[in-house]
Amino acid sequence: MLTSDSRNDRPPAWNAGGWFGAQLGGTLWLAISAAVLAPRSAAVAGEVFAFFLAANLVGIVLWRRRSRMSIFPAMQILLAAIWSCGIAAIFFIDRAGLWETLTVGGGNNIPAPRAYAMLTVLVVALGLIFRVLARKHSAGSRH
Repeated sequence: MLTSDSRNDRPPAWNAGGWFGAQLGGTLWLAISAAVLAPRSAAVAGEVFAFFLAANLVGIVLWRRRSRMSIFPAMQILLAAIWSCGIAAIFFIDRAGLWETLTVGGGNNIPAPRAYAMLTVLVVALGLIFRVLARKHSAGSRH
């Protein structure tokens, strides 16, 4: 996602492998969920796949604007898109009564409210990490 050259104190650089790896890593579960749900409800699967596309569209737009923005706020925006689309997907899947269809490891699934909480905690933690890194880099570049 980013590399930094501390010897020259240059700003972190965008990295295609890291960026798209993080983007797909954060959204691929939506596409897989859509595929799993398709036999039971094409409508819900379509909604979930639309959320996958929407979050990835945000990622692509951010990538195309990389020359005009720092990696840190871009990653926070991507995280917000992944969170929004993920929360919406969980809501639509649960509302359709299909949440239990998505079992993890063939066992019992976590309840939807816990999935909301887990996704939120994960995204907030990652967002805070990028905020700290942005401040650290900003402070280091002033010296």
